[in-house]
Amino acid sequence: MNVELRDITALAQRLLHPDQVTLAETERDHARHRVEDAVYAGSLSEEHAATALTRVANARTRGDLRRAMGVVPGGAAPSGLVNALRGASAVWLGGTAVQIVVWALITVIGLHLTEPWWLWTLIPGAFVVGPLWWLNETHYRTAPATTGAIDSARG
Repeated sequence: MNVELRDITALAQRLLHPDQVTLAETERDHARHRVEDAVYAGSLSEEHAATALTRVANARTRGDLRRAMGVVPGGAAPSGLVNALRGASAVWLGGTAVQIVVWALITVIGLHLTEPWWLWTLIPGAFVVGPLWWLNETHYRTAPATTGAIDSARG
């Protein structure tokens, strides 16, 4: 398992600063489709859709996209979700980092390898942050394509 520092930094950026993540073109396309779907459903006027599409085209970060999609019903990740992700991630990563440092100091100073008790924070914390991250990501990613078996069952 070769985990590089830039991979860890990118993960920390996505968890601690989700609104500052650079926008991918697929995420921009997904937002355009959500605007079009809202117009088709009648929940968004043509004027608001045109404004939203212009803002989506000019968005550079996920925060820009979230603000642009604010007029689309259900189009943007709620700010409470983004703040919960940031807060839970900061507590989880910060707490685990402090525990690893303390554990390493105890091990070095005491010249005795103790059990990695910091895992009791690392693993359960992932079960809290993971669902928050997944919920936040659903606003930027399309749903996976259905399989042929499902499509043939519908037909």
